[in-house]
Amino acid sequence: MIAKEKTERGLRLAELLAAVSLATDLAHDVPAESALRDSLLAVELARLAGWSEPDLSDVFYLALLYHIGCTGAVAAQSRLGAGDDVNVRRWMSEADYADRPQLMRIAMTKLMPRWGPTNWAPAMAAFATAGRDLPEALANTAEAAARLSRRLGASPRVTASLSHAYGRWDGQVFPLLPSGEGLSATARLVHLVHVAQIYNQMGGAEAADEVVRRRSGTEFDPELARLWLQNSHDLLRKVPLDSVWDQALYTEPEPHRRVGPAHLDDVCSALADFVDLASPFTSGHSAGVARVAEVAALNLGLDTDDVATGSEFVSTPTTASASSAWRRHCGLLLPSRVCTTSDSTAPATTVDCPHRWCRCPLASSLSPRCINR
Repeated sequence: MIAKEKTERGLRLAELLAAVSLATDLAHDVPAESALRDSLLAVELARLAGWSEPDLSDVFYLALLYHIGCTGAVAAQSRLGAGDDVNVRRWMSEADYADRPQLMRIAMTKLMPRWGPTNWAPAMAAFATAGRDLPEALANTAEAAARLSRRLGASPRVTASLSHAYGRWDGQVFPLLPSGEGLSATARLVHLVHVAQIYNQMGGAEAADEVVRRRSGTEFDPELARLWLQNSHDLLRKVPLDSVWDQALYTEPEPHRRVGPAHLDDVCSALADFVDLASPFTSGHSAGVARVAEVAALNLGLDTDDVATGSEFVSTPTTASASSAWRRHCGLLLPSRVCTTSDSTAPATTVDCPHRWCRCPLASSLSPRCINR
């Protein structure tokens, strides 16, 4: 169970989700710890708005979980990117889907040059239906994030806010979502901060302010946009250029949520199922890896002094059952790198996309980093 008391035992839920956010950062091809920066900025903006401590906690967790369902959109994004779903996610996720000229510019300058002659026809077909397919894919992303957040132990309000993650103030693009004040206030704030922060990374504070100003009253809540524009430079100065890991965890409002040892199986299983959603060819793969690793360890009679995972992945457990559990957890988490590279919607033997290979070294480092965290 998730314990709200601050104890010395168990893993902080914020720390677990922060580790997972490193994978979603790489999946979106944005700088590491972007989600952690979102959480810092979102909490500070919510404080300026005079929100309560429970509301601040919701903002913090929603910012970390904002892209946790990114595998839900892989199929449509991969078609548009001629196998490179990560590049599509990088350039299209923060686009204004009601601005058709902007979408055309992104496609012409960022996507089409990477298609290649052999992929031109299917990619053009995907582009022709992108106005319908990509918003639907983002809705799938929000749905997957909401389901996963429940299994991870997020509060019902955070889960509900995730279903509104891509909603717009003017109600365009996503007609099934509410608009205006009907949208979750938490979702409205985190969405604005996330887009502004991405533009700040690409072009500085002026670029962030420009996109907020331009989308105020259409995509963004105009009052939150006004608050951002009045305070953006002060907010952005508080976020260091180097690692924000410790600062972000320190920012989490009290009480800190914690995951007990008995809940780790549920958490790891949820993350494994989320990763496997990236491709119909990997359904149940992570759980199968975990079962094989655990059975092999037990059959070999390994004890606590001979941990199969290796010291670089996890600390040595103190009991034989704990040793088996850690192997199972590693088996569930090791495939997490699949959601950070391209072409996960087709078998490796049928797709030739060179852009994925440059990400493989970074992707392979994510599993041990998450386990160590």
